[in-house]
Amino acid sequence: MTHYDVFNGDADGICALQQLRLAHPRTSTLVTGVKRDNALLERVNAGEGDTVTVLDVSYRRNGDDVERLLAAGARIRYIDHHDPGAVTDHPRLETHIDTAPRMSTGLIVDRLLGGAHRDWAIVSAFGDNHLRLAARLCADAGLAPDEAEALRRLGIALNYNSYGLRVADLHVTPDALYRQIAPFADPFEFARQPLPRELWKNYRADIARAAGVPKHLILGKQARDDCAADSDNVLGDVMEALIGALYLEAGLDEARTLVRRLWADRVDTQTAAPRHPKSALQEWAAEQRHKPPVYEMIEQSGPAHQRSFTIRVEIARIG
Repeated sequence: MTHYDVFNGDADGICALQQLRLAHPRTSTLVTGVKRDNALLERVNAGEGDTVTVLDVSYRRNGDDVERLLAAGARIRYIDHHDPGAVTDHPRLETHIDTAPRMSTGLIVDRLLGGAHRDWAIVSAFGDNHLRLAARLCADAGLAPDEAEALRRLGIALNYNSYGLRVADLHVTPDALYRQIAPFADPFEFARQPLPRELWKNYRADIARAAGVPKHLILGKQARDDCAADSDNVLGDVMEALIGALYLEAGLDEARTLVRRLWADRVDTQTAAPRHPKSALQEWAAEQRHKPPVYEMIEQSGPAHQRSFTIRVEIARIG
């Protein structure tokens, strides 16, 4: 008997699965994709005695495959917050679909589990852009402001990773991201790991570039020589400082308007999160089942503050 966990690769889908498997651990085959990839059940070939859990994936897009899997003898548990259209009535289909405003799949799972892993539900709410609701949940849970901010950043970073036309466009494939998250019952502990911090840095820098921040920076000679105007760390810090300054000078409404103007356009049009070439190559090698790339430095040149390197890379059986 095989169990399949089918989930949207965004923050809501991942956090919903995290809660569910923390409460009810089980070995499963993961089926997922980029945020906009909703037709996931077509990849599942479950039969008699197999079970399928579906999280944060539109029933309307997958209804035909639900009926196909039920006809093959599978049992399905479907948890989602999107408008499902007509839902099949079948003894082996269990549905928990709530289309209420400001609902997320992570919050539905939280309700089913009686709040057993509430902090991960809050991460899902932040990731699904239910910011006021998530802030209220933080207050109800007695979280300090810095703790609420940590969950907000984590939710946004996880969601940022899910935007792309295909899985190869992402910083981290959603199944690999979930596997990294799975050992952490505490999202605060995971938020301190290198990966979410790297995603948050890339997210801030990406928005800063889209807003045209680099051309407005006034830098000293050393910073110019160090190419600070193109540094992810610098751009991210500057963008955050600008939003903070706007909040202090003009208030929350003006700061919110700016954030929504910059971020909403990015979410609607972004086809891929930018990736470092080395990360892209290593992920491609893993997807093709090759050994990790081996790097060798051939040459280095230039002044100490702006070195240039020539690197040779080899992948076994490819060269």
